[in-house]
Amino acid sequence: MKNVVIYARAGSEAALERQVQMLKEHAEDQGWVVKKIYTDLVKGSFRNRGAFSHLVKDSRDGLVDVILVSDLSRLFCNREFASGIHNDLMVGKIGLATPDGFLNSADNMHFLPLLIAFHQMVSIQHGRMIAYAKKHRKQLEG
Repeated sequence: MKNVVIYARAGSEAALERQVQMLKEHAEDQGWVVKKIYTDLVKGSFRNRGAFSHLVKDSRDGLVDVILVSDLSRLFCNREFASGIHNDLMVGKIGLATPDGFLNSADNMHFLPLLIAFHQMVSIQHGRMIAYAKKHRKQLEG
């Protein structure tokens, strides 16, 4: 594999460090050389994901061949993704790998649209739940 990159997103520094370390170890086990690591420390809103935006730009510029993530949900959490690298993943221009063995190849490309749709729907629902809780916080606290 040529340009393998890591993308990690977590809500705390410690969780982010654990995620990156696990992904580095997985890449090493596979014999992959990681060219770049993108990390987003996200607390609250997913709107401010600077590293993800850089990943999308680098992907469009042809600097990324495979994205290694701990879980597919790390990427598919908002609509920014749909306008980002979605099409390149769908046609196999960019690979997507996880430590549990997922790799978008010709053999399993039919699963990718379902996974993307699922994770985006879960993200939208999660956002609605958070917005509802914030709006009704005083009532919920008593």
